[in-house]
Amino acid sequence: MIAKVPDGRRDGRSSFLQLITYNCIRDELSPEEALREDARFRRPSRSREACFERLVEYIDRSQNAGEGEGTEIMLENGDSRIAVNGVVIQHNCFSLKTAPVEMAATAMANRRCEEPVFHYILSWQEDENPDPDIIFSCVADTQKALGLEGNQYVAAIHRDTDNVHVHIATNRVCPRTFKAATLSFSKERLQRSCRQLELKHGFRHDNGSWKVDEKGHVVRAKKRMKVLPEGAARLEHFADTESLTTYARQHCFEQIDRLLSGPHFSWGAAHEILCAAGLCLDRKGEGLAIYSLYDTAQTPIRASRLHPDLTLKQEATAGAFQSPDWYPDSHNRYRNTLHVRDQGARAERREARANARLELRARYERYRRDWKKPDLDVAGRFRAIAAEARDRKAEVRRRGRTADPQIRRLAYNIIAFEKMQKEAALRLQLREERATLHVAGKLRPMTYRGWVEQEAVKGDVAAISQLRGWHYRSKRKGFPTNSIVYCAPADDVGIMEAPEFEATVRRDGVVVYCRNGWAEVADYGDRLEVVTPKEIPSMWFAVGAASLKSGEHVSFSNDPDFRTRACRTVAEFNREFPSRRLALQEPEQRRIVEAEQNRYTSQEQPRRQEQQDSPQGGMVWKP
Repeated sequence: MIAKVPDGRRDGRSSFLQLITYNCIRDELSPEEALREDARFRRPSRSREACFERLVEYIDRSQNAGEGEGTEIMLENGDSRIAVNGVVIQHNCFSLKTAPVEMAATAMANRRCEEPVFHYILSWQEDENPDPDIIFSCVADTQKALGLEGNQYVAAIHRDTDNVHVHIATNRVCPRTFKAATLSFSKERLQRSCRQLELKHGFRHDNGSWKVDEKGHVVRAKKRMKVLPEGAARLEHFADTESLTTYARQHCFEQIDRLLSGPHFSWGAAHEILCAAGLCLDRKGEGLAIYSLYDTAQTPIRASRLHPDLTLKQEATAGAFQSPDWYPDSHNRYRNTLHVRDQGARAERREARANARLELRARYERYRRDWKKPDLDVAGRFRAIAAEARDRKAEVRRRGRTADPQIRRLAYNIIAFEKMQKEAALRLQLREERATLHVAGKLRPMTYRGWVEQEAVKGDVAAISQLRGWHYRSKRKGFPTNSIVYCAPADDVGIMEAPEFEATVRRDGVVVYCRNGWAEVADYGDRLEVVTPKEIPSMWFAVGAASLKSGEHVSFSNDPDFRTRACRTVAEFNREFPSRRLALQEPEQRRIVEAEQNRYTSQEQPRRQEQQDSPQGGMVWKP
C-alpha cells in the first residue's frame, strides 16, 4: 500500500466542506456515459453553499433509496459508519451532514493554525481488495502515527478505479485541547506506517522511502531513483505530455545505473549515453544539470533526478568533471509535444499524433476566436419601448394643447406606467431567453473538453484520442472481460462503419459498437474488448477493426476458448481479405492461424451455410 498527501491551497483557505463533499459524493459524470450532440460538458458548482446542499441532498437521496443506504451505524469505539451510494464512510462527528460545520467550528478555536485541513490518501495494489473493517483499521493506525488520534476525521472508501483507496479528511486541531498537531515529515511517517501495516495485515510490500528487510524489520530504503518532481507529475497528469525527467529516465536510466554500479565510471561514458538520447550533461550553478540538445528553451533538470548518484561526488573516482567537446547527431530527441499515453508507440506515429493534438487545440482556439455571443439586442429593444413612449407623449402634446393640463398630465402618467409595464415584461422575457440559451450551452463558448466531446461525436480521430488521454490519467476501470485483442500503444483510429453495428462514443473516449441494442465490441485504442466473443459477427468485427490499426502489434488474451476462436477468425479473415492480412506477434497464436489456413488450403471446403449469415460476406470497414 502507498500513501499520498495531495497539495493543499497555498492561501490557507482550504474548506472542510468542499473536501468532505469531494470525498463522499461520487455523482460526477460517468466516463461510461455516451456522448450526445449538443450535450455540453458542465462541472457542478464548487461554492460552499452548493457543496453543502449537494452533500445533504446526496445523503437524503440515499436514505430514501433504502437497502441500508444512508443509515448511520454506531460502532463500538464511538465512530459512525454510513454507506452513501456505494461509498462507505466512517467518521467520529455527530453526523455526516454536520461534520464540515463541526470541524470548522473546532478549527476556529485555534486562531494560530492557518491550515487546519489535512487530507491524505491510502491506496492498495490492484489485486488487493481489503474489506472496510481492515481499511478503517489502517486509517486509525495512520492517524495515530501522525499524532492525530482522537481528532475529527471523515474517511471515504473509493472503489471506482483499478486501485482501492480511501480518502481521509482530518482536522489538525484537537477538539479537547484545541492544540494543532505538528505534521512535519508527515509523508515519511505515512511511508513507515504503510510498511508496518503491510506486515500486520499481510499486504504485498510496495516501494517507498521505507522498506522491509530480510529479517522483517522496517528500515529506510536506499534511493535508487527519485520520485518524479511535482511539477513534472502535474505536467504529465493535466497536459498528458511527457516531461524531460520521464524521457531521460526512460532512455538513459538503466545504462547510467549500470555505469555507476560498475568499476569503470567515466564522464566520457556518461556523455555518450546521454548524447545518444539527445541530451547533454553540463554544469549548472554548483551542481550538474541535464539539458536537451535540440531545444535550448527547455528548462533543464538536475542530474540527480535521473540518478541520485550522478553528481559531482563522482569526481573523487572519475576525476574533475569535463564538459563534452562535441555532440554527435542523434535520431532520438526530446519533444515536449509528445504524450505520456503514447509511450511505446513508434516515433513516427507518436509525432503524428502529437501534431494532430496540436492541430486540435488550434481548431479550438479558432472556434473561440470566431465565437460570438448571441445578440439579444437588449439595448435596442429597450430603446424601442422608450421611443414608443416618446412618440405617444408627443402625440398627446400635439392634440392636447387646448385641453385641460390636468388631463394632459394624467395621459403622461398612463404612458409612463405602461412603459414601465413593458420594460418589466421585457426583463422577464430576457431572463427566460438567457435561461434557454444557458440550458442549450449557447450563452458562453464551450470549454475545451466540451468542444472535444462534440468533435468526438462527429468521429474526429484526434478528439477521440484526446478523450482517451484524459481517461488514461484517471486509471478508470473498463469492461470486465477476458476477451481482449491487444494492439500497439495508443493505436487510435476513427469510428468504424459496418453493417448491423452502431457506434457510440463514451465520455472517456471509448468507442462502443452495439448490435441490436447490445454492446459487443469496445475500442480503447490500445486494445479491443469483445463483450460477446461467442457471437460470430462480434469476432469478425473485432478482427476487421484490428486490421485497420497500425499493425505494429496484434495479439489475443490468454483465455483458451477466446484465443482459439479468434485465431480461427483471423485465418478466415486472411482468406477472405488477402490484401488486409492480419499478422500476429505471439508465436503460439501464429501457429494456430497457420494451421487453420493450411487446413483451408488442403481441404478447400465450401463455405458453411451458417457463414452466409455472418458479416464476412458483405462487411466493409470504413474508418
